[in-house]
Amino acid sequence: MRARAVELDERGVQRRFARLRGIAKREWTLARAKALALTLAQAKRSAAEAGLKGRDLERDLVLGCDQVVLAKGQILGKPGSHARAVKMLRGFSGEKIYLINAMSMRGSRADGKALVLDDVQIIEMRFSKLALSEIERVLRLDQPYAAAGSFHFESHGANLLKSVLCDDPTGIQGLPVMRLKALLGSLKR
Repeated sequence: MRARAVELDERGVQRRFARLRGIAKREWTLARAKALALTLAQAKRSAAEAGLKGRDLERDLVLGCDQVVLAKGQILGKPGSHARAVKMLRGFSGEKIYLINAMSMRGSRADGKALVLDDVQIIEMRFSKLALSEIERVLRLDQPYAAAGSFHFESHGANLLKSVLCDDPTGIQGLPVMRLKALLGSLKR
């Protein structure tokens, strides 16, 4: 098994997606966010496939994944800085956000038939009322500036939340492993 990172202009894909559908910055619905996440995952899978040659493409399993955050009608990315992370988390205080995971997988069934399977997971997260001191403490400990939503659930970020609703909690950290296992099971048929 080989893992290959692919280069993809995610912001460019998101801008094209929004422009083609006439979506303004604050007009993202859950359905639109799901479609965007899946579009990003499919684009990553396609980019990975483009890097394979001949037989590799026939025998390899190719998986593209992405995750987006929807809050107050906006798609939020990675903060990139402490100041933007503080602003983002202050905006989440007492609010509900959605973390949306998408996977697009190409593989072959046992009979050799090629198959593309897509999956989208919605995770509803409700934040506690957050004091600035609590936000600052978590940011200093985790430094989640490259994380969608400005927090690492698997570390101190879980302390910021009041509740989480989902069918596969591994998806909070990125890849929904239980859902991936179900996709892989579809290839055995």
